[in-house]
Formats: sequence, structure tokens, C-alpha cells
Amino acid sequence: MVQVEIAISIGEYQTLWNELLAGSMLAAIVPILLLLPFQRYYIQAITSSGLKD
Repeated sequence: MVQVEIAISIGEYQTLWNELLAGSMLAAIVPILLLLPFQRYYIQAITSSGLKD
């Protein structure tokens, strides 16, 4: 949803690049913070899903 609002805000009246980049950073930080603690399990699941026993 954040990405959609960022895309809509470009070019309405004027583009405030500092606010646009701040919103982009906030939108990127959330998935990164969710992925980092579980990175080991994420990679383990990806590598084990392609193996045949």
C-alpha cells in the first residue's frame, strides 16, 4: 500500500523528493527487518525445496 501511495504522489502538484525518498526507505526497511531474523530458515526452506529424496 505504501508503494501505491508513493507512486500516486509523484507529479500531482510538485514532487517533494525528500519526502518521497523517506517514504521509500520506510517501505523498504519493514521487509528487511522481517527477513533478517528468519534468514537462516528462509534459505534453508529454499534449498531443501529443490531436493529429491
